[in-house]
Amino acid sequence: MGDLDPKLLRAFAAILDARGVSAAARREGVSQPTMSGHVRRLREHFADPLFAGHGPSFRVTRRAEAAAVHVRAALEALDALSGPRWPSGTRRFRLVASGYVQSLLLSRLDAALGDAPGPVALEVVGGLAEAGGDWDVAIAPGERLAPHWRSRHAFSDRLVALLGPREDIPLSLERFCALDHVLVAPAPSPVHDAVDRALAALGRRRHVARVVPPSVDLAPLIIGQRRLAMLPGRAGPAYADRLVVAEPPIDLEPIRFRLAWRAETQADPGARWFRDVVGSACHALR
Repeated sequence: MGDLDPKLLRAFAAILDARGVSAAARREGVSQPTMSGHVRRLREHFADPLFAGHGPSFRVTRRAEAAAVHVRAALEALDALSGPRWPSGTRRFRLVASGYVQSLLLSRLDAALGDAPGPVALEVVGGLAEAGGDWDVAIAPGERLAPHWRSRHAFSDRLVALLGPREDIPLSLERFCALDHVLVAPAPSPVHDAVDRALAALGRRRHVARVVPPSVDLAPLIIGQRRLAMLPGRAGPAYADRLVVAEPPIDLEPIRFRLAWRAETQADPGARWFRDVVGSACHALR
């Protein structure tokens, strides 16, 4: 059994991630005959068929599953030694992040991207629906991510209540339920559902008076209107000069944001570099 050329390791990982030989050839920018040659050499090396089919019908053997762990580890080690490899021209990255996440990360990212090993362009979109299938990194609560995406913990935040300046603090449960609630879209969402579940456990419920987009200034909707809004705690300081930021009178789990990426970008050194940059920016929030 001879040694495995690094290009064969990359072909192996690309085929698994792209779920097919033809798709892997397109992703790696090589011809179909070249990728087929890689497959032939891989099968000879492992003395196993390794994989068959494509797309939904793609299947791997037990030998391929066992080898995949070591192949990915070897590629990560090679990438760490060689550093990011940039294609010719500017490398473009697409980040999916809500306005709230953008307010926390963009200044940190802007500074970090200045140290990129090649020309970089960054596009930020507000949601996964807007991005479609074309994105590099997404930062979102774990409940909004597809199970087949790769992900890791980014940061956590707690929910706080925003009240008019004349409201009594601490906020009582009775007052919390008596005030009309303003929900920041998307609604329903796991964040808003968590509030309703906590109230239901106490035999209480709230009245939702408004559902507004994230770009709306909440202060005019709350001041003098007998209303409150629930927001992540790190968004509260933006309203500190006009509204009261209070702890809610119910027990709520923190919002756990995750950094996600698509499996087909796992072995791309440039994409890995970008994930690490975004991950470092998130780590500063922990």
